[in-house]
Amino acid sequence: MHSNNQISVYREHGLDASFCVFKPPASAFHYRDPNVYREMLDTVAEVVMEATTQEIIDADCFSLQVDGSVDKYSVDNKFITARFVGREKNLKNIFLGEVHSEKRGAEGLIDAVLTKLKYLGIDEVAKKKLTGLTTDGESANTGRKSGLWARLNEYLGRELLCVWCVAHRSDLAFSDLEASVTEIKHWRINLKAVASYYRASAVRTEELKKFVEASDFRFLRFPEHFEVRFVEHLINLCESVWKNLPSIRSHWNSVSTSKISTRNEKATVNGFMKLWKEGGDQEYYTALMLDLLRLFEKLQKDSQKSMATLCDIEVSKAVALASVTLMESGPFPGGMEEKLRENHEPSTSESGRRISHNQYVTTRRSTASVRAEIVLGAKEYLSQRLDLEKEDIVKQIKMFYEGKTAAHMINSTRKVVESLFGIDSVTTFSDEVIGHFSSENLPVPGNITDGTGKLYHMLKISQPGTVFSKLVQAYLSLTPHSIGPERAVSCHTILKGPKQSSYSRKAINSRMYIALNSGGTAHFDPRPAVAKFLQKKQRRYRVPD
Repeated sequence: MHSNNQISVYREHGLDASFCVFKPPASAFHYRDPNVYREMLDTVAEVVMEATTQEIIDADCFSLQVDGSVDKYSVDNKFITARFVGREKNLKNIFLGEVHSEKRGAEGLIDAVLTKLKYLGIDEVAKKKLTGLTTDGESANTGRKSGLWARLNEYLGRELLCVWCVAHRSDLAFSDLEASVTEIKHWRINLKAVASYYRASAVRTEELKKFVEASDFRFLRFPEHFEVRFVEHLINLCESVWKNLPSIRSHWNSVSTSKISTRNEKATVNGFMKLWKEGGDQEYYTALMLDLLRLFEKLQKDSQKSMATLCDIEVSKAVALASVTLMESGPFPGGMEEKLRENHEPSTSESGRRISHNQYVTTRRSTASVRAEIVLGAKEYLSQRLDLEKEDIVKQIKMFYEGKTAAHMINSTRKVVESLFGIDSVTTFSDEVIGHFSSENLPVPGNITDGTGKLYHMLKISQPGTVFSKLVQAYLSLTPHSIGPERAVSCHTILKGPKQSSYSRKAINSRMYIALNSGGTAHFDPRPAVAKFLQKKQRRYRVPD
């Protein structure tokens, strides 16, 4: 009926072509409905994970990364990823799955990990080949007696190489700094207040855009600030306020002098103008924190690289500490603080400092005093937060690749070999080390300076399957960050939108397997998935009528 009406309309507009009935063969519509599409995606995910699981089975060793996140539907999910050295001696990161456990705390974490390993059929493989674990610093993970680290060691019957995510560590360093310096806490509250003032009103945002465009600058949108995220979110907020600040002042002034503005609106902008006056403390702290947060952001970005190793993190940490040390004597060269000082010199006098201190009120100190405390605090907290349990592992790795004699290398790594591969492996490891030194493959050549390069040299000269090669791979696969689970959380958030809130756990895992583990459409071969799909039901072998 609809098609006949549509044709009559075409004819009214002068279309005189003849139409024929559309009768495609039944095979054209065979297996084309949402249920079959869903089954086909699940089949593709099964093929992807069969290949991925086989890679783990074939690897000499692998490490896990575990992180938890509560989604917007109040479901507590655990995300598990793995890293290992592939056949071509390249590092690989894979997503193992998203799991939910009814149990809480460390018991729920170990239950989620073991459930996923059993589901993939690699629980027995893990008992032999799992060598490392990376998590955040939550007590349920790092608890010495009953945390995930301790429970997994107890399950395996041996000691793993356990690491606390470096990105989370450095973020805690900034949290410590904010807690110890009251002015930073107040500055952050004031910064968020400016963004909230404009984010809460589309009219104010449009008015501000006009002022920015009139100044020939590009308007930067005020991002939503996440409380429990890395400092990159805070630095984005800082940059938006800093770049828009001249236009923001002009907008506030127009609201304050406008006759149509209410008394409350004028009081609000007058308070903002007093806090964010040109050459004031808030402006100076913003410039200073932009320079300091940039160093934190660089450290976190270096630590979140997919193929980063603990050796790389040591270099990044040294660079960050050296940069903060440089700020002790003055502004960072070319930074925002230096540019601001060219126009405004911050106050240096102690005016009306309070005798009794309180974390909720300002101490009214000079910016010079506050700056010194911020820089020294950042240096101290970075040093403390990045030098805990991880330090022992880094020392072990350094003694391993810096060994100048066979005896030194064997003695420095004997305990690690014994805990990871068993006491029976020590003799075999010693024979292999002596053989490498006798054939002059070791020590590592002096022209290789970085630790990761030295480990790759040792991997190159080793034979796959040997204890020496397994130890090198254990150090390389040990992940200094938990960014793999973080990426899985982001993928999960995108997939499980408002229209897909009823996704089953199997379906969401299937989509994430395809998104995170497959090689992309350019390299996708549909034949294995199609063959597996057709083999699931006998009637699919028949040609449709």
